[in-house]
Amino acid sequence: MDGTWRTTLGADGLPLGGAAMPPPRPGRAPGLPERYVDLGHLAVGGIGEVRRVRDTKLGTVLVMKLQRRGAGDTQRRRFEREARLTARLHHPNIVPALDLGVLANGTPWFTMPEVRGRTLRAVMDEGAMPLRRIVELVEGVARALAYAHSERVVHRDIKPQNLMVGRFGEVLVMDFGVALDLEHSDEELDDAVVGTPLYMAPEQARGEIARCGPALDTYALGVILYEVLTGSVPYDGSGIQVWHQIIEGPPPDPADRLLAGRLPPDGLLQLVRHMMVRAPEERPDTLAVANALQAWLDGEERRERARALVRDAEPLAAEVETLRSRVERQRAVARTVLDTLAAHAPLAEKEPGWLLEDEADRLGLVLRRTEAQYLEQLRAALFQDPDCDAAHRGIAAYHRRMLERAEARSDAPEEAVQEQLLVLHDRGEHAAFVEGRSAITLHTEPRGARVLAERLVHRARRWQVAETVHLGVTPLDAASIPHGNWRLRVQSAGRPDVLIPVRLRRGEHWITVPPGSSGPMSIPIPMAVAPDEVYVPAGWYETGGDPDAADPLPDGSVWVPGFAMQRTQVSVRAYRAFLDDLGEAAAPYLPALMPADSAPGYRWEGRWVPIEPTADTLPITLVPPRSCVAYAQWRGARDGYDLRLPQELEWEKAARGADGRVYPWGNGFDPSLANVIQHLEGAPQPVPVGSVPTDVSVYGVHDLGGNMRDVCATAWRPPGAAPAPFSIAVPGDDDLWVVRGAQFNSTRSEHAASRFVTNVRSTTRVASFRCVRSL
Repeated sequence: MDGTWRTTLGADGLPLGGAAMPPPRPGRAPGLPERYVDLGHLAVGGIGEVRRVRDTKLGTVLVMKLQRRGAGDTQRRRFEREARLTARLHHPNIVPALDLGVLANGTPWFTMPEVRGRTLRAVMDEGAMPLRRIVELVEGVARALAYAHSERVVHRDIKPQNLMVGRFGEVLVMDFGVALDLEHSDEELDDAVVGTPLYMAPEQARGEIARCGPALDTYALGVILYEVLTGSVPYDGSGIQVWHQIIEGPPPDPADRLLAGRLPPDGLLQLVRHMMVRAPEERPDTLAVANALQAWLDGEERRERARALVRDAEPLAAEVETLRSRVERQRAVARTVLDTLAAHAPLAEKEPGWLLEDEADRLGLVLRRTEAQYLEQLRAALFQDPDCDAAHRGIAAYHRRMLERAEARSDAPEEAVQEQLLVLHDRGEHAAFVEGRSAITLHTEPRGARVLAERLVHRARRWQVAETVHLGVTPLDAASIPHGNWRLRVQSAGRPDVLIPVRLRRGEHWITVPPGSSGPMSIPIPMAVAPDEVYVPAGWYETGGDPDAADPLPDGSVWVPGFAMQRTQVSVRAYRAFLDDLGEAAAPYLPALMPADSAPGYRWEGRWVPIEPTADTLPITLVPPRSCVAYAQWRGARDGYDLRLPQELEWEKAARGADGRVYPWGNGFDPSLANVIQHLEGAPQPVPVGSVPTDVSVYGVHDLGGNMRDVCATAWRPPGAAPAPFSIAVPGDDDLWVVRGAQFNSTRSEHAASRFVTNVRSTTRVASFRCVRSL
């Protein structure tokens, strides 16, 4: 299949005698000129025999090519032209002819230096040489051919068998037996389809001698590179079959036949395509090919330096994760030590915990320096090779971890920065994560409820609905939806809408599975709720997560059963109805009388009336927790409900929704958003319940961020202690009661995760209460 053809075209345009010429058999050495001593047979080729000889004048060992016996005049002239052409090509990568003559028996011969090594064909078949090294060899061939072309010589039979890789790494172009001499053309020698079919250019295969020139060698060299990259030749079959395929059309694109695991840069593939274009005038010259290969090699050297930098950075990546784990463990141990101590504990008891915190801070600095060193190493790799996939992958993985951490703590600005950096360096590995498709499974009772997903975006300092998407009807199973903050509006005919805030992290599947269950819970849609109530469905709630809050609950996930909460706090009018209904028995539940204060006190005038006239719509204050419990029981008995004070987990879930927001309305603050100092012109004072339209939570509960704090029926636990399991039990007389929310004379709204305390008998003009009932 890859023998060299010696044939011409017939009248029909087909080659005559298309079979490769059979090589002669080696024979005994004929009589050589006196200057040479025969050292034995080396090989046979298409035109004759090759023997090793010693040049007695110079004392060197050479090889002598002898033309086969019986060769015709054309073959003889071609043999002599090969010697003369190579003799005039003075290039380190071309083996020159040194001497020329005819033996006594009429056999032409010429000598050349002996080359020891292997053919490029043998090297390629072995498959052990790195791609870079083979490209270096091809680049050397391209420069040798560029020189030959400058001397008006076209090789016309470039193939791996004619390229010799010497023992010292040099590459040599051999066998100019069918070369074209563009300086002195010979129609009889040149007008023939000669060469090796697999490496023929289309114009060469068609015998278009007028179009045959240096571009032939460019094409053949492109075929060699094609084979190097793909591990296969462009065409398959016998010589005639290959010849027909070359005539008919281009081979498969090399990118479609790349060797497994070999992904050369697009520049190398594009060069091969360019070298093998059908039209010879569109191919690059061999000097341009050599320069392109050198540029690729220079880039490969930079790529190797980049890969080395990435390899050196790998231990740093492991060290970063180890340090991060140590810092987190150290801080957790410090919290465990300190959280068990009372605030009044002696300094000596606290110091061990503080020293643990100091050590965590020291390790944190080491972590930051190691992170910086790791990233700088990868950036140095990108400086060497901007397309270094390993460096991009390492940086992308780092920014993904940082993005996940920012999302976990609801740090929206940091999320945006880390996502942008991840996108910048991602090479497709994190595409699904960046896209952030999530899923929702929601079952309801009754079934068939319509589910609208309202996307919440943070603008003008609060979460607002930006768009509404119809997800379908329940049951929903893994309904696809982008990640982000959403509020599901569940609509069932004849029933009130149910609001379910959902925070979807990237790729998360949201599903309500109660403790001890393996399947989704069917969320009940109540037939009705009271006009002054909102429904908060059962589900998991993430506590804590706000390091700037005062005494927040620790970070964790708790199950909160469904409940209904009053939209607003109990007003003066509502509490007075309670007192009037009790009559003389109301004395223990009267608001405290504070003459020095403008808050309302009460006296008996046949009924209980305020000492200071005030608006009935203000929230009731100056009543201790026990009076609040008594009111809830009275109101529940009157309305037919089991009313109670909220447990603090219920209060926090109603205030913060599912996105861990800082305030009930969002993460930004301004006095106009809630009744705190500077909300009103002049002195701060209470305002009617529910009168600040922006101080509303995602469920629709009012006044959780200002006006008055809320008393919760939860016993206060020391800072850092895990929240008690959900319970509606009322704290005892010796317990401190939890108070949540902000007050009208706060300098700013308290964070919704902040917690305060009171005792069972305390009264204050800055705290009120509201009622809830379990559903």
